[in-house]
Formats: sequence, structure tokens, C-alpha cells
Amino acid sequence: VIDGRRRPALIFDWLEKANAERGSGASRMSQLNTALDRLDSAIDRLQSAISTRERRAGVAQERLTVELRDVKATHAILEAEARNVSTRLDAVIGRLKTLLEA
Repeated sequence: VIDGRRRPALIFDWLEKANAERGSGASRMSQLNTALDRLDSAIDRLQSAISTRERRAGVAQERLTVELRDVKATHAILEAEARNVSTRLDAVIGRLKTLLEA
């Protein structure tokens, strides 16, 4: 952290050295500080956007997990009911065959 901002020390040192070599003074340093402030702001916005996206993805994942669990439960119930209906139909068919043969 440099001047209350997150800045890699190497970049800041390089900028100070470049300024000193050019002899451009405080005005150039002020422009660089402004540019670095804008860069810091852009990085903050990107990090915020990433965090928001991660939170949304987590919520969506949770919702899909719950929905999948519910669908699997419904599927199991329907499979059991289908087996029950199949067994009952087989019994009725068997009785009908017996009646027709008699």
C-alpha cells in the first residue's frame, strides 16, 4: 500500500525514477498519480464485479441443487407408482385370460 492505495512498489518506484530522469516535476507526478488512482478504481470495480458474479453463481448452483433433488424425489415416486400400476395391470390381464378361457 502506497499513499493509502494498493500499488505494487516496483511500478511506483519505476514511475518515480522515470519522472526524476525526465525532470518534469510535480505536474507529471500528479498526472501519474491520477492515472494510478484511475487504475486502482478500475481494479476495484473489476474485483467487485467478480465477487458479484461469484455470489450469483453460488445462488444459482444452490437453486439447481435443490431443484435436482426435488426432481429425483418425484422421479422415484413416479417409478414406484408405475411399477404398482404395471403389477396391477398384469393381474387384471391374467384374470381376463382366465375368464376368456373358461
